[in-house]
Amino acid sequence: MEAPQKKVLVTIAYGSEGSDVVTLVDLFSGGGALVTVASVENDIQIECSSFVKLVADTFISECESQIFDLIVLPGGMPGSERLRDCKVLRKIAEAHAKEGRLYGAFSEAPAVVLETWNLLNGCQKATCHPSFMDQLSSTVAVDARMQVDAMVTSSQSPGSTLDFALSIAAQLFGKKMLNEELLKLM
Repeated sequence: MEAPQKKVLVTIAYGSEGSDVVTLVDLFSGGGALVTVASVENDIQIECSSFVKLVADTFISECESQIFDLIVLPGGMPGSERLRDCKVLRKIAEAHAKEGRLYGAFSEAPAVVLETWNLLNGCQKATCHPSFMDQLSSTVAVDARMQVDAMVTSSQSPGSTLDFALSIAAQLFGKKMLNEELLKLM
């Protein structure tokens, strides 16, 4: 009997880091996950920090009643601030964390979003974009490309996006299954 398909929520906002979003969506969907890209804006088409335009699958409000195996918050500015200010996303993320499900954030988002929402409480270590390290006060800020602590994965980005994606995919799918799926892609 096959394992149920994993469900992944990737959120985007004006100013999100587009290359990070594309890398994550490509890896998770290639690994067999059902990936939903949700806009926290009033528009479905989002202009990212590098002026790349991405089209979301849906609005975050449509995700409120769904259960995801993983929620990912990309970095980028002002994208991270816009994610932080989205009340619906906060409600979804807090419930998700309370249920002990995987979540991750990279670049500015660990400090700007997770720290602000107290979703790093209980973590021993976290990382983020070097210029935002001083905002990680509820945990030990480590100068590392990526950090895994229980159900939370954080990353400095943008150079560590693939490391982040592979690490969190291994947690989501299991290392054996991830390796099999990656071999199919080669």
